[in-house]
Amino acid sequence: MTNKRVLLQRAEEQFLKRDYNNALKIYSLLLRDYPQLKDARIGVFLSDMGLESDEDAQAL
Repeated sequence: MTNKRVLLQRAEEQFLKRDYNNALKIYSLLLRDYPQLKDARIGVFLSDMGLESDEDAQAL
């Protein structure tokens, strides 16, 4: 598994655990190295939303 996939999986796991701060950090690391990675861009958006409203982020 590539480093990109490992980081993406970790970010998604943190998001599902509702640990939006850590998910956001990992997604940000991914975007630093892979700025066009759509899954990371969406993850940043949803994690940021989760910091504001847990229910809305998980619903999407």
